[in-house]
Amino acid sequence: MTATKILAWTIAVLLSATAVALAHGLVAVANPLLGSAYFDLLFQSAFVVALAHAIMLGVPAALIYRRRGWDSLIAVAIGGALIGMLPFSILALILLSPVALTQLAFIAMLGGYGALGALVFWLTLRLCDRRSLPTGM
Repeated sequence: MTATKILAWTIAVLLSATAVALAHGLVAVANPLLGSAYFDLLFQSAFVVALAHAIMLGVPAALIYRRRGWDSLIAVAIGGALIGMLPFSILALILLSPVALTQLAFIAMLGGYGALGALVFWLTLRLCDRRSLPTGM
């Protein structure tokens, strides 16, 4: 892997985590109970969680997808949604009661965040593949 590809993958991971954190912060701003006072806290916490998901689950999934040739938009969105939903669902089954799985709106929101992060990751890599990034930084 060349330095250009490593830079492209790093940018893709950071942008995907930033997009998810921004979406989470904006959803909180729309909530009249929270308002904009908690945006920075929610953005920072969501960024850390999204970055961990992207590094530990997203990058290995992207490498598997790339090896198998699954580079369609639908496959990326489904994979990202699963990456967003499954960690909470598994933890809810193990640590919490199965009643936590009845929160379908929350689980769907996590899937949406995962799909958003995966699509930003995919789009960033597609754009970086089309144009070469400068290597002499």
